[in-house]
Amino acid sequence: MNSAEQDILTGLGQADTISRQITAGRREGTGMRRALLLLMTALPLAACDPTEDDTMAELDELDEPEFELEGVIAFDPSERDEFELLAPDEQAQTVSCDLGLPSKVFAGASKSAIAHGTIYGIAGALYFFDAVRPNFPWLSTWSIKVGLTKVAELNQPSTFFFGSDGTPIHVTMQAPPGAVPGVPYNLEVRLYTASSQLACTDHVALEIANCGSVGYWYTAGAPTPGYDGANCYVTPLPGGSQSFVWSNNWYVTPTNGNQCSIGSFDGANCYIGSPPGGHTAFIWSGILYYTL
Repeated sequence: MNSAEQDILTGLGQADTISRQITAGRREGTGMRRALLLLMTALPLAACDPTEDDTMAELDELDEPEFELEGVIAFDPSERDEFELLAPDEQAQTVSCDLGLPSKVFAGASKSAIAHGTIYGIAGALYFFDAVRPNFPWLSTWSIKVGLTKVAELNQPSTFFFGSDGTPIHVTMQAPPGAVPGVPYNLEVRLYTASSQLACTDHVALEIANCGSVGYWYTAGAPTPGYDGANCYVTPLPGGSQSFVWSNNWYVTPTNGNQCSIGSFDGANCYIGSPPGGHTAFIWSGILYYTL
């Protein structure tokens, strides 16, 4: 007889003794309840003793890789209210990580821009992204890519991805058609663990680049500047021009005394124009620019 069988017989003996005591009426009131509790606890859990095969099966289940969930839907935005998510969550526990996003990016005529970041301070595991537009005016849409794979998008389910320290992310933001320069369109990006624990957040704002016009141009028909991803592109200069900036104005030197390839002769040089107030004129590779 093995130990488990012996425990069962012992427990049954104890249970039988307690049962006879109850029947004989030797236990009443609280004493009766104590006897019933003893009866419930007398039987050992020997039947739960797993065999070796059962134990190995359980261990095999634990060893199954969680990374098989990569690409599986982790979060359905239809299950939450964006306004509700803006309230502080006292139960949220964050870990110390960083998404490395810039605080602001600028958009040109397309009104769209991409903010590039890198996840730092996380262990290699499954994660998913979500984002919240915290205030009006709202972005028209946003999406998040990990590498080349889109893992989250406005009003679309988020999917699990395997992340680790140094994972690159790319957040694309689109401003509405009526967006104007100087107005920030904010986004709060949130990284969650596979168990839906908030890991860390980051904030990035999209603004339309203020490259709408030059401040002054030497003649009618001034060029319309455009955003080149870093500064405001105005126009290229004619080939062979000797250009320079003086007192925040664009100039070229004249030829043949007072001949201007572009601009108007001011008695010494050829004046072209100037940027809007608050911007700085410069020339790079024969092209007129001004800063944001």
